[in-house]
Amino acid sequence: GKWAFGANVLTIRQTTDDTGKGAAADGNRYTNNSFGPFLTYKIPGQDNTGLNLHYTNNFGGSNATASRAVQLKLIKTW
Repeated sequence: GKWAFGANVLTIRQTTDDTGKGAAADGNRYTNNSFGPFLTYKIPGQDNTGLNLHYTNNFGGSNATASRAVQLKLIKTW
């Protein structure tokens, strides 16, 4: 079909402490989670070309910024 939908799920965990000049004494490990839906549309008449729209909400982070984002991507495969 021309349409696809689903979910993006991401978890990031820093496994080693920060080191070097300016690093926090407690290691300052980064963690973040992200979840959001996506919708993709295959452009008619354009081989292997589509648009992807997705929303992402970060949550449960430590030493990370909390954010929400909307992205629109033009995708071309070869």
